[in-house]
Amino acid sequence: MLNGIALRILVLLSGLLLVGMAGADQIQTQPQADPKAPVVDNTPDPTLTPRDITEREQEYLSALKACEPLLEAERQNCIKAVQGKYGLM
Repeated sequence: MLNGIALRILVLLSGLLLVGMAGADQIQTQPQADPKAPVVDNTPDPTLTPRDITEREQEYLSALKACEPLLEAERQNCIKAVQGKYGLM
């Protein structure tokens, strides 16, 4: 007959074994990559270059950036004023 400590150790080890087996089962059931799937190349095309930002666009972005530190209501008013100034309403 098992004494109290041996029984607790046996229950603890059984629990750990079950947890370990459940984890191993999850690892084995993860989906594998489909070898027939097309390979997607996400590298940018070196022949394409972004257009240069115009001076007016730079001024607009700078004016919007000045609105960022303002509180919500003031920020919204600032953004509307900037959009009105640059005709982007």
